[in-house]
Amino acid sequence: MNREERKKEYLRSFIQTFSENGIDRTPIKKLAGAAKINEASIYQYFKNKDEIVVDCVRLYMEEELSQLLQVLAEEGEPLETRMDRFVQLSSKTSAEAKFIIQVLTSPNYSKMCSQIIHEFSRKILSSPQVGLEKGAFPHDTEESAVLLLLLSVVISDRVIGEDYLLRIQLEYLQHLLYNGNVLNRECRNSA
Repeated sequence: MNREERKKEYLRSFIQTFSENGIDRTPIKKLAGAAKINEASIYQYFKNKDEIVVDCVRLYMEEELSQLLQVLAEEGEPLETRMDRFVQLSSKTSAEAKFIIQVLTSPNYSKMCSQIIHEFSRKILSSPQVGLEKGAFPHDTEESAVLLLLLSVVISDRVIGEDYLLRIQLEYLQHLLYNGNVLNRECRNSA
């Protein structure tokens, strides 16, 4: 395993440890134990705990974005199938999402990671347009409506962390999409 792959493995174990213990209650020594390395070895990869947190956020956001966009943009898959996969993805990553909530609610770490989070949001914001261009949504769906509903589903699942609520929200989104309630402005204004 090369240095970058090893670093990513360490970061994944750090994310899990932060999720379980909290960022502020997780010393470097505990991170080293979780990664099964000695404390001094951590400093060969990272300057300090702040850099570890920022790199953890970067890795988490990259991996989450990649998986989320893959689910959203699958051509030929019915929306229902993609939503089921979205629920599975959310369940798989819900423990790690606690870490992101800690970062977002921390005055220090939210500032340190704001650029990473902004970039993640920017990429998510472009996903409905890609989905519309590929025919993933009904042709008369308004992009901003899909975006708003999708982001609210993602955010509320991360904050609340209840799978059944996620499924209800996705079923509601699906109902709106296929029953003409999330259509372009002309259709909505004429109704």
